[in-house]
Amino acid sequence: MNKGYVFAEEDTISFGFFLKLLTIKLAVSLALAIPGVGPMLMATQFVDVGKQWVVDKMDDSQASTMNRVAWGTGAGTAGETDTTLFTEASETRATATLSQVTTTITGDTYQAVGTITATGIKTITNAGLFDAASAGNMLIKGDFTGIPLLSGDSIEFTFRLQVDQ
Repeated sequence: MNKGYVFAEEDTISFGFFLKLLTIKLAVSLALAIPGVGPMLMATQFVDVGKQWVVDKMDDSQASTMNRVAWGTGAGTAGETDTTLFTEASETRATATLSQVTTTITGDTYQAVGTITATGIKTITNAGLFDAASAGNMLIKGDFTGIPLLSGDSIEFTFRLQVDQ
């Protein structure tokens, strides 16, 4: 007696399952350097729209490059669902220098470094990495205690996205 299943040609069977072969963690960091002060790390978020952008980049449906650095003057705490900065400042977004650097294994970290110079007196409280000169998708956002600037002062931002298992 056959206790198995027999399917005719017109019958179908489907299984709904997801096999997770590899977990990839993306660790983010944002550091800033102020001339005469030195580097500082800050609270950083790899935002949801940035995660979607990475997946789109992997399946070749995203042509843009995350190479624009912007800063903001508004108050708030960076969150995963953020899509913009807190009150983006008027300065033009800086074009970042992009590279692959080593954190744990050779070339495991995407790095974008950009410097913005203040055109007036302001206090900078947050920064982000975008794929466009205005609007666009944000990959990483960081917030920090306000940094007062005078016209001509600058901040160098270093964004890092590390692939880790």
